[in-house]
Amino acid sequence: MSYVYLISAFTLNALANILLKIGSGNGINLESFNPIFLFKNNIYLVLGFIFFVLNALLYFLALKNIPISLAYPVMATMSLLIIGSAAFLYFGESFTLFHAIGYSLIVLGIIITFMGTN
Repeated sequence: MSYVYLISAFTLNALANILLKIGSGNGINLESFNPIFLFKNNIYLVLGFIFFVLNALLYFLALKNIPISLAYPVMATMSLLIIGSAAFLYFGESFTLFHAIGYSLIVLGIIITFMGTN
């Protein structure tokens, strides 16, 4: 069950980041900053924060049985891959050969880490 918590946690982490990106399009007026108005008029920001809280709770549950030396690299890597994919597919951000090489090396690092774990 701990791995289900971890998978749910990194999925929510990535979705929270994506929602904050979408919500950032509305901008923030720092001269007349009003947090209540910001939350009231930006559902993406609200959902992003909610997903971050749920992510933290599920990650907490995953850490009960998964060593942090494995859980955190998986959390970070999978979040990065989901967010990177959304950036390319949804936001039209560039995806270069260097991105592909970098992501591949990160995934390779996770695989090697798991191979060395009992």
